[in-house]
Amino acid sequence: ATPGAANSLGANKAIIIDTTVPTPIITSTQGASGSSTSAATISFTVNFGESVTGFDSSDLTLSGTASGGSPAASNFAGSGSTYTFDVVPSSDGTVIVNIAAAAATDVAANNSNVATQFTITSDTTAPTVTNVSSSTANGSYTTGQTVNVDVTFSESVKVTGTPRITLETGTPDAVVNYSSGNNTSTLTFVYTIAAGNTSPDLDYVATTSLALNGGTIKDVATNNAVLTLATPGAANSLGFNKNIIIDTTAPTVTGVSSTTA
Repeated sequence: ATPGAANSLGANKAIIIDTTVPTPIITSTQGASGSSTSAATISFTVNFGESVTGFDSSDLTLSGTASGGSPAASNFAGSGSTYTFDVVPSSDGTVIVNIAAAAATDVAANNSNVATQFTITSDTTAPTVTNVSSSTANGSYTTGQTVNVDVTFSESVKVTGTPRITLETGTPDAVVNYSSGNNTSTLTFVYTIAAGNTSPDLDYVATTSLALNGGTIKDVATNNAVLTLATPGAANSLGFNKNIIIDTTAPTVTGVSSTTA
């Protein structure tokens, strides 16, 4: 008989041949494997690609440095092909998820493969400003010249928009826009000296002089950077690290006299 028609094997019987072993794939809503997250709870999904039985939380092997070396899984749930669970790191560090071989079985009694290892880094520590300096040489500068102001963070940061830093340059103070340094630990602000600016030792105005200006400064785990600067003139401030003079005032004759009696 024609295959599938009356009196054929396919019409008479429902026999499934399945020699493909289920392979678990681990994903996380907090990012891809190798990424970082600031989330307090990291959520994972395991998908076998077909319905399986026998898989439970005891088949998970969790390691890493995020919880004394052994973060615990919680809220385990699921059935069929998809299962979910959470990990709540108690510290910054890595969370590594493994699923051993033969953790689950499909309807044809094929045992599952080993899962691809999934690693994600828990990072809840915000980047902070560690230093403000300049790649511009010490010296005196005047109208139209530029001075680089370099703000260094405790880790690499990503910038959006145009943050700015306010420098103490008399009246008015100079508001300087971010120029470069995205995805590094040092952001550069380029100050173009304007007529009337003056400073005997260039520094920013206050510990709050670094501002987002509608932009963002975050680390790779999306923690917002702490923008507090060292006190002007104190260690790690621009004035402490550099001796840059801003002088846009032309010299004038103040008197004419003689040493002759």
